[in-house]
Amino acid sequence: MTMRWTMIGVAALALAACSENAPEDAAEGSEVAMQETPNLPADPAGVVRLRGDGLEVTGPLGTMLTFGSQRAPVEAELAKVFSEARDAGTNTECGAGPMAFTEYPGGLTLNFQDGALVGWSLRDDEDGDSADIATAEGIALDSSEAELAEAYEVEMIADSTLGEEFTTPAGVFGFLTGEGAARQVESLHAGTNCFFR
Repeated sequence: MTMRWTMIGVAALALAACSENAPEDAAEGSEVAMQETPNLPADPAGVVRLRGDGLEVTGPLGTMLTFGSQRAPVEAELAKVFSEARDAGTNTECGAGPMAFTEYPGGLTLNFQDGALVGWSLRDDEDGDSADIATAEGIALDSSEAELAEAYEVEMIADSTLGEEFTTPAGVFGFLTGEGAARQVESLHAGTNCFFR
């Protein structure tokens, strides 16, 4: 009888020990699973967001490409968005000094000096879709002047020799086209660009 109760007691203790360890093992398993689960992006991957200090390629973690970033990694990131660059070359007659550039479908051009990203511009491109290229505030080509003014504090440059030119404190600049209330964003740029005034 005593032996029987001893066996039951041992079995009960073993079960208790198992139930105490089970949550800990499960917690460890959950922690590993959570670490291996990738972060889901808020924006769809592969969208270019233009900024006053560079640009971003959206994705699970996002990739910021600020001015000063080296050319090779910048072009490697853009290659994930665009199948290939449309053109590349050098302009030796820029006022800011010789400028290397890489052009992409959608009208995006990146400017480089001494192997580093120094500027970008976005212009209309009939051969490429610029729908996924916009500023971080959502301003793209053909955005209305009202949308631009809602996103930024806009100041027009009086007597610009280049057209209806605007600036913003965010470091995003550009040109408007059209008349009156129908004016829209014609182009955008930031950083160092090759303009002849």
